[in-house]
Amino acid sequence: STSFNPGDYVVHQDHGIGIYKGLESLSVNQSSQEFITLTYHGQDKLYVPVTQLSLIEPYQGLQTELVELDSLGTGKWLKRKEKAHKKIEDIAAKLLVTYAARKQKKGISHTLDTEQLAAFNAQCDFDLTQDQSKATQEILRDMQDTIPMERLLCADVGFGKTEVAMRAAFVSANGGHQVIILVPTTLLAEQHYRSFTERFSNFPLEVSLLTRHQTTKARHHALSSWDQGKIDILITTHLILNQSIKTDSLGLLIIDEEHRFGVKQKEKIKSLKPEVDILMLTATPIPRTLHMSLTGIKDMSLIQTPPKARMPVVSTVSRYHHAMIQEALSREIMRGGQAFYLYNKVASIQQCASDLQALLPTARIKIIHGQMHEHESDKVMKAFLTHDFDILVCTTIIESGIDIPNANTIVIERADKLGLAQLHQIRGRVGRSDKQAYAYFLTPREGEVSLQSQRRLRAIEKASSLGAGYQIATEDLDIRGTGELLGDEQSGHAAVIGLNLYHQLLEEAIQLKDEPKRVQTQIEMPFTTMIPVDYIPSPLIRLELYREIQACDNYDQILSIRETIHDRFGRLPQPCLDLLKIKDYQLKLGQLGIIKVKASTKLMVMSLQKDAPINATGLIQLIQKESNRFSLVKQTELHCRIEGDNLNLDIMAVIDRVMSQLKME
Repeated sequence: STSFNPGDYVVHQDHGIGIYKGLESLSVNQSSQEFITLTYHGQDKLYVPVTQLSLIEPYQGLQTELVELDSLGTGKWLKRKEKAHKKIEDIAAKLLVTYAARKQKKGISHTLDTEQLAAFNAQCDFDLTQDQSKATQEILRDMQDTIPMERLLCADVGFGKTEVAMRAAFVSANGGHQVIILVPTTLLAEQHYRSFTERFSNFPLEVSLLTRHQTTKARHHALSSWDQGKIDILITTHLILNQSIKTDSLGLLIIDEEHRFGVKQKEKIKSLKPEVDILMLTATPIPRTLHMSLTGIKDMSLIQTPPKARMPVVSTVSRYHHAMIQEALSREIMRGGQAFYLYNKVASIQQCASDLQALLPTARIKIIHGQMHEHESDKVMKAFLTHDFDILVCTTIIESGIDIPNANTIVIERADKLGLAQLHQIRGRVGRSDKQAYAYFLTPREGEVSLQSQRRLRAIEKASSLGAGYQIATEDLDIRGTGELLGDEQSGHAAVIGLNLYHQLLEEAIQLKDEPKRVQTQIEMPFTTMIPVDYIPSPLIRLELYREIQACDNYDQILSIRETIHDRFGRLPQPCLDLLKIKDYQLKLGQLGIIKVKASTKLMVMSLQKDAPINATGLIQLIQKESNRFSLVKQTELHCRIEGDNLNLDIMAVIDRVMSQLKME
């Protein structure tokens, strides 16, 4: 989940929508603690210990002017949440039915000829990265299963999705099944056709192309060859959806840039053959699909490691500025490279090109946009590929994966008008070689840029590291909210309780993940557990670290945060070390079903949940052996006397002692 700033709307799971005011240190139980301050309707205040930070999420849903603050202590919020929860359970049930139906369908179990596959892999002229290998294994494992595969492969622009897809296509075609590769544009289809033909040239497999550009005769020939089973791999656009084709031998459907196809188109694609294996490729999964992956409805593979020698694109967000544009473009041309200049208004694109020509009199400039005849735009693109000119003034038509390794600067005018995933896709047009690439995101010379746009541009500038596609998609999910999984009925409920809580409840309702639900142990200690203000003065950084600490779900992650804090800020003060120790206890006690630990200077009370998974014999032995220190009250409370001079050490020693006794052998 993302961070929040003072003044932002947040949702507390038990108290509803309030406003985050900041962090505040208060004295409780003879010790100092840091609290998150929230205000509610009527200026009521709620102080939440930082150890309960996981109960608070940024509110996302309605436009902020429509948000109503909840009142503390009225119970209205819990009723609203309960109503949404019931609805979510219905939605989850529908999702699970869809998911179960797919799991019960009998699909194709592809056979793996390891020798042939090794020979095919050997033709690849680079070593796979660790992520590529892992993704390939996951896909091939799915393909060998009888349950139809529906896997999303999310890999950044130029991170080698195509090579992974080629291996999957090889396994299917080599095993006697036909493969369809569906792409959003003719240009991309032709590019794939070239690379697939080359890669499959040493194997007796027929790769063919079907696009609008071909003559009627060529299209007719391709379709009849497919129906006769003469074509093993067909690369095509959505043109195929309007044809009636034979699908008896169809074994694998690969959808490239799946975010470019609409929901209805995707349903039509799936209906070609319901039990076929489907592999979807995307650089920035749209929120709807990303959300389905996050809730476990679709399987997902991630490639986040960049190819060797690849450098991140240097990204700059700035106001429109002649001198900067001139400098950026002439520097690219001087080093023998080419540049894109994105201007997304067809009506005045000619004027834009003339203005650029005046700025750069010797540059060779051409135009491309979606209203040109396809043959014409293809000719321009091919001329750009062969470096017949220097600058391509274009609309978002270039968003789709055409590969121009020599173009390494892109200027995007009115970047504030484009969506986040779109900006990321467009930036991916440069930086596809081992040269340093540059992207300039320009906003108007003057005037206000909307808050949404500012957030998008901040996110794109921040996520300029290689492999940021997944991060971008998650950020996009935060900014735009989830596209609906099953139609409009959900949006109302998501707005009422906020998107983050909605996701969480949906995920719990689905619980496709087999892990048992963890208990969140509440711990109250009579000594200070916080990040001292004089150690890290910035409240923003402290909040971010508190969030990271609360998000840990194992000891290694706690250690890693401890090392990061040490590297950034120096030796950790005791209250900070104690905070990390308490987090470790929260995890371990949660596994034992201990829901609360409250300690004072003399007594510690541990509350156990009903049927806690503890070693009952160990508990009895502990009470019998040391009846002067330990006693069981009301069957669910273990009372422990605190003795000794060093309060924190003594309390921690008692917790360790109890845990070792209660742990199952």
